[in-house]
Amino acid sequence: MKHTLVNLIEKKNIVFVDCFDTLVYRKCSSVTVLKRWFYLIAEKYAIDVSVVKEIWNLSTKTNTQIREELSFRTVVYNIFSRVQYFQKELHDFEEFYTFLLESYIKIELDVLVLNNELCSVLENAKMKGKKIYLVSDFYMPQDFFECIFQKLNVRILFDGMYISSDVGYRKNSGLMYKWLLKKKDMDAHNVIMIGDDKISDYQRPKENGILAYRIKITHSKSEKTINEKLMEIFERQFNENPLTNYSFSLYLFMKELLNYADKNELEDIYFCSREGEFFKEIFDMLMRQNGRTIRTHYLLVSRKSTLLPSLNKDIQKEEFTALKKSTDCLSLGEFIATLGLQPEDYSLYKKADIEKVIPHFWTSKEFESIKGDRMFSEKYEIAVVNEKKEFEKYLESIGIRRDNRNITIVDIGWKGTIQDNLYNYFEGNMEINGLYYGIEGDVSISSQNRKWGLVYSDVPIKSRYFSVYSTNHRMLERLLQASHGSANCYRDGECILAEYGEKEKRLYDLMKENKQCILKTVTRLNKIFNEITLSTIQIKEFTAYLHETYLMCYTRKLYLEESNFSNLMLMTFGTNKTSVDYLDILKSMVKMPKVERINKLFKGVRRVHCSFISDVLVKVIYQFRKKRFLQMEI
Repeated sequence: MKHTLVNLIEKKNIVFVDCFDTLVYRKCSSVTVLKRWFYLIAEKYAIDVSVVKEIWNLSTKTNTQIREELSFRTVVYNIFSRVQYFQKELHDFEEFYTFLLESYIKIELDVLVLNNELCSVLENAKMKGKKIYLVSDFYMPQDFFECIFQKLNVRILFDGMYISSDVGYRKNSGLMYKWLLKKKDMDAHNVIMIGDDKISDYQRPKENGILAYRIKITHSKSEKTINEKLMEIFERQFNENPLTNYSFSLYLFMKELLNYADKNELEDIYFCSREGEFFKEIFDMLMRQNGRTIRTHYLLVSRKSTLLPSLNKDIQKEEFTALKKSTDCLSLGEFIATLGLQPEDYSLYKKADIEKVIPHFWTSKEFESIKGDRMFSEKYEIAVVNEKKEFEKYLESIGIRRDNRNITIVDIGWKGTIQDNLYNYFEGNMEINGLYYGIEGDVSISSQNRKWGLVYSDVPIKSRYFSVYSTNHRMLERLLQASHGSANCYRDGECILAEYGEKEKRLYDLMKENKQCILKTVTRLNKIFNEITLSTIQIKEFTAYLHETYLMCYTRKLYLEESNFSNLMLMTFGTNKTSVDYLDILKSMVKMPKVERINKLFKGVRRVHCSFISDVLVKVIYQFRKKRFLQMEI
């Protein structure tokens, strides 16, 4: 190409050059670039991406009798006017325009590659005094090309730029060439057009008397697509350490945490034990890698350790809301033990059957009797007042004082009971913001006690991928097993931990390798996503797809891995239940979402030793979903 093109340019004084697939090429399709841009707009202005796409299509329509292409500023104004229907508070057009232009430039710069061979030819022509003009059919303005050419160090090559969105005419109709030749008073016989398109860059210029040279960039596919990179990570872990495919959703959780921290300018974040131990390790690692500086703290708390400090010292005024949520069937003995008191503290304990489980305990006469017992009430008040004082000392030791305006805590979630206990301890005088992997069920929230499920939530309604992440979410609790026992109580400014049981130690040791693998994978994901511009919405989409694939393809290896530690951790608060009755699961499968039904079905089939059937079905499902993922536009 180079020798032929140099000879052709030698005979001309003016060079017209196309941009895309000529001077530069993209590492992905133009459709992918637009899609990423639509997602960023959707995320910024809280609109569904399908709506953004429709707005774009409507906003770019033009009356061809007046202009063949609208200016980018006009298109943005059309978009702005339509977005205002969804965002009433949107008023600053210039800010809107700047965001759309700069976000698009950022996406393009991530994927553009310079055609160095053509640049060399053009540099040679420039040195010989040839005039070089960019001539492009594109919806972006000249400012876009000025920016990317500066970044690519080729701006110096051009004596001018003529873009269809600026001049109103397009190359593919031929009118751009007619207009340009007339405007610049050029002799067509002194011009050569270099481009890739058969019609716009070859046929139309020739119809206008311009010599045309059609270029074909034949670049080999040396770099893997985002899809291929992600699938490679997923597939390796799927085959070797299937549990570590939680890496994707944990990365998403941490990314959302960082976004929240930046948006709210947080200086301190408190990670709640025990799942918060590994959360904090991942978050601290990502902060180092991304150059962030937020103080992180490890808050030793549990539902048990925060219960007494959260209660009203007057038992007659206490509602016991947290306990009521956990169970309605309770014995007097269990109620007394939960409060950290002794049976002897109840004056009637010898006469009462304190081991008898009482249905509807909270409305029972036995409950009213113990509340009305003077000795018990006094012991209760002493215990509550003492625990409040001890808890205050501990909180102050890690920087939480009563005069703090607010605090932000992080935990695995589900209902956020610990946060409720903290809120009650501060008597509603401190704003507490809880950031969770997921929240679901009977969740208490208020303006001063807010909770967000950053990966999934059913508050105020179910999030888009709720059924995906809520399926088998208890496995994440096992994966996050901490290196210490549960918080039990507080003494002299320190947390007293419960005994670290043998089952807990064994589970922690079993999960060490998985955690190390997750840290490496999160690092790799962070590197991949720092190299491209993607909205969090898009990251959520493919993360959910991969997590759903992990759940649907319940392999023999995953079954055996789960079997190794299925009884190593109590999964239900207030009971000794460590496993699930699979007959109960089958009965309830009718009501389950599709992904949960498939997951539970394969578990059941493998449990009854029909692994061959499962292996075949899993392989078919996996190959189908893999192929589909690789075809997704990311």
